[in-house]
Amino acid sequence: MNNVFTYGSLMYPQIFEAVAGQAFEHKSATLLNWRRYQLQDETYPAATPYRGTQIKGVVWFNVSEESLKRLDIFETDSYAREQVEIHTQDQTLHTAYIYRWLDLTRLRHEDWSTQTFETQHLMQFFEIHDKVSRRAC
Repeated sequence: MNNVFTYGSLMYPQIFEAVAGQAFEHKSATLLNWRRYQLQDETYPAATPYRGTQIKGVVWFNVSEESLKRLDIFETDSYAREQVEIHTQDQTLHTAYIYRWLDLTRLRHEDWSTQTFETQHLMQFFEIHDKVSRRAC
């Protein structure tokens, strides 16, 4: 089984579960030496390594191979899945997959805002991806 660290739209259980096809145990987590960016013309973020910064996100535990494949499809080839080490709130170290953004030319040099996403985009994002996930099943 695999752990997956999410830092954008997939931090929200209703979106993660719609995309992954099932629910998994999860906790708040932090990834050191990475930065979360706002992307040009998108409501979701990108993340890349960046020394001296950190990303607060969610780690999903024991994600099945089937759900991992669904996540790979959702993330498209704009991202590469790779392993990182994250810390949960109790400072426990875990290995997890992260989806690393590949096209650095599309990064805006400002951080992605969870608050803006939650207040302006979350419900619409969920509605779109919940419908797509239902069709894929």
